Amino acid sequence: MMTMLMTYAGCQQRLGPVGLNDLKQTDPLKKISAIKWAANQKLQEAILPLIDCLEDEDRSVRFFAIQALREITNKKFGFDYKSDFHERSKAIVQWRKYAESQAS
Repeated sequence: MMTMLMTYAGCQQRLGPVGLNDLKQTDPLKKISAIKWAANQKLQEAILPLIDCLEDEDRSVRFFAIQALREITNKKFGFDYKSDFHERSKAIVQWRKYAESQAS
């Protein structure tokens, strides 16, 4: 797992420019690159797509997504990228409520 995270950590330079649409990529490398970009830019408009990334089947995508969300919002809502789906779902509900409250 650590090797995989280290491999993903340097992916931004190799994949070229990224944008919000890349948060919907199926390729984990491209998605992680976009997640890191959104976090670095502290993009509020990336919050909803990042919440969607918390449901990704790839643990590394979930890891980087929660780090980005925490970077942008200073919140975590108890999300653990390693937890089973049921436990993650509880935190994702809280994230969605937070996003709704920020939109209004």
